[in-house]
Amino acid sequence: MKIESPLRNLFYCFLTLFLVLLTCAHAQYNIGSYMGLQSDILGEQRVLVVGLPEGYDQTTERYPVMYLLDGDFHFHHVTGLIDFLADLDLIPRIIVVGLQNTDRDRDFTPTAIAERPTSGGADNFLTFLEDELFPAIDGQFRTVPHRILVGHSLGGLFSIHAMLIKPELFNAHIIISPHVIYDDDFILLQAGRLMETIGYSPKALYMAIGEEEREILNPSKRMNRIIKNNKYKDFRLKFEVLDNTDHGSVVHKAVYNGLEFIYSDWKFPLTGIQDGLQAIKFHYSNLSKRLGYTVIPQEVDLNEIGYALLNVKYNEKTLAIFQNKSKALAVFQYNMSLYPNSPNVYDSLGDAYVALGQDGLALENFQIAVQKGEELSDLRLPIFREHLNNQLAKMGK
Repeated sequence: MKIESPLRNLFYCFLTLFLVLLTCAHAQYNIGSYMGLQSDILGEQRVLVVGLPEGYDQTTERYPVMYLLDGDFHFHHVTGLIDFLADLDLIPRIIVVGLQNTDRDRDFTPTAIAERPTSGGADNFLTFLEDELFPAIDGQFRTVPHRILVGHSLGGLFSIHAMLIKPELFNAHIIISPHVIYDDDFILLQAGRLMETIGYSPKALYMAIGEEEREILNPSKRMNRIIKNNKYKDFRLKFEVLDNTDHGSVVHKAVYNGLEFIYSDWKFPLTGIQDGLQAIKFHYSNLSKRLGYTVIPQEVDLNEIGYALLNVKYNEKTLAIFQNKSKALAVFQYNMSLYPNSPNVYDSLGDAYVALGQDGLALENFQIAVQKGEELSDLRLPIFREHLNNQLAKMGK
């Protein structure tokens, strides 16, 4: 139907409005949900934007939490980075809590100075985090006791202050272009003394500054030296000057590098698969100790390891090949013990039993995979049925 002006113009106005609303609704669904929190400590309503990991509503899994300062500026690109790295299994999936600002000078600065009339409220803001924000997030969402604080510029200054005053609150910090020259280098003068007196440390600290940030380049290097000379135990530190970045552009690259550093040992190295299940359990035990919570291997990761073992080829004795297949079976069985409701783990077990020549057990597990796949309307159900039918044909049934 042809629409004539002025009705045509009116039609396009409504169409444009509809598309904008549709786009906004889609974006809001993907980039987080707004949440209000009334703070008695700060005497105001704070607005948060919370990003939940993909599949959060379909599991009972618990997640680390990133507290992102200046969330109104950085939430979108940081959650994109997290999704990207988590999809590659380089980091865990993470709940992101972006804090929108009301008064950065007040909340992020540890001392009051005349040129910033509202400054000096960092300790109060830290109390808000500990006594109000953390309980609210832990009470409403499935979290593990592993927190990351990300701060940029004045937020970076606050992050250093938080690490020095309350080091037990965060397991890791990503500190970007910290404004360490604030109040005549106050934080630099305090850092060495404070680090001598506290007995607890965060587990990891990544700090970065842009190559083009001349004013704070040397003071930031000085802060790095102070932190590096600490007496903390089991403390990991990395400092970088990032090429071709300035005070604004440094943030994205720094968050990426910081997450890779914090979780540098997250993924089980396939170079260690020859030691089988024992090596896997050892890896995740050490990872759990370092991160401060029990890390459960992901189903897809164990599947990848199992199939890697299943397909190892040697020019040695048949026994060596058989032993690797047995190790693969042990990995698949462990996966089944962790994820007993997943049809895919039974399908993989069936493949392992086929490789070992145990047709009866292979058939049994293919049948379970199909049954559970039907119950869950699993999209992989046609593959499970194909594997079952192939095994039935092989056994002449």
